[in-house]
Amino acid sequence: MIEKTLDSDIARAWLEGLATLGIRVTLVGKKLVFAPLSAYKTLTDEQALILRRHRQAIKDAVAAGMLPDLGPSFPVTDKRRVTVDSTPQPCTCCGQTPCIGPEHEAFATLHPDDPSEFQKRQEQHAREFWFQMAQLDWRLAYRWANRTL
Repeated sequence: MIEKTLDSDIARAWLEGLATLGIRVTLVGKKLVFAPLSAYKTLTDEQALILRRHRQAIKDAVAAGMLPDLGPSFPVTDKRRVTVDSTPQPCTCCGQTPCIGPEHEAFATLHPDDPSEFQKRQEQHAREFWFQMAQLDWRLAYRWANRTL
């Protein structure tokens, strides 16, 4: 009887030691399963020796529910406690709170990376490019027509 309680005390102390390291031990069928799965490989020699010598007592302790309370295995967030900062943040481009808006005359200057402004610039560059190509094309045609042989 004394040996039985000694084994259960060792098993409980062993489980508590693993719990402080963040390792959970569960019983699936007749097997002890560690969570995380890589935890078995990280056991020290002493912990592995205790597991080898007191495996049945550890299984009995896990089956009896003598596991230390570790809390949830994943972070739990209470959605009711989420606080939202209601103060408006300044605009990252113009620094105004609230932003000056696209109606303002300085919007294009203060918001060069705005998608609508970027699109406008791209279209303007394309118009200028094709206008210059047309001018160049006309000049080449004029030179060709007025060439001297």
